[in-house]
Amino acid sequence: MKRKRVIKATSWLLGIAFYVVVIGFASNQNEQIRVQELEINLIQPENQFFITRDNVLQIIVNEYDSVEGKPLNLINTALLEESIETHPLIEDAEVYFTLDGRVSVDVLQETALARVREANRDVYMSIYGEAIPRSLNHSANVPMITGHIDSSHWQEAFHFLRLLDDSSWLGNNIEALERDSTGLYRVYPRFGRHHIVWGELDEAEQKLKKLHVFYSYLEETKTLNDIKTIDVRFNDQVVSTKY
Repeated sequence: MKRKRVIKATSWLLGIAFYVVVIGFASNQNEQIRVQELEINLIQPENQFFITRDNVLQIIVNEYDSVEGKPLNLINTALLEESIETHPLIEDAEVYFTLDGRVSVDVLQETALARVREANRDVYMSIYGEAIPRSLNHSANVPMITGHIDSSHWQEAFHFLRLLDDSSWLGNNIEALERDSTGLYRVYPRFGRHHIVWGELDEAEQKLKKLHVFYSYLEETKTLNDIKTIDVRFNDQVVSTKY
């Protein structure tokens, strides 16, 4: 029994010693190895190119002037990640290096759900319902939200658009939402020449079902392009006008 305890204790001490040696070796290696290459990987949603490699490179240059040629142990990956993530159009960043001298920077860009144009600002709404600035590099083809949309109505409009996007037949087909001063909404689809008078945001599921039935009728009769407005505010019926 005593012998087994001695063996276990010896193994434990050897393990610690090995760990210290490995860490020391890695640290010494990092002091000797210099950065040979900087690799920037941009992770961007389809057709949204808000940031460029040069944008990220400029942030890195502001921190280190130039990382190439520097010893690996002088690159503070955590600090560099924080600096990159301060960019308002960057959601997340990860910086890591390999022992062959390559520093890799993975950058996840923010994704725009809509563009919000109100009296005092013109910004994007992210997929998390947060305001993000427009980019000088690219304009995204996303739904426009206009009208009386101040900070108190922001989340209301966000959840409404997500509801429409979740529809299997209306999702990805929204051109614009408009909110008037009384809180009533109009929806402008990408197809046809009409708009939908939605009204208040109550009974949303019922309104979607009525729309689905009415659109099926318009498709069957091939009269979609004859319609000017579709009003879903009334119980158990859809009211439309024609050109």
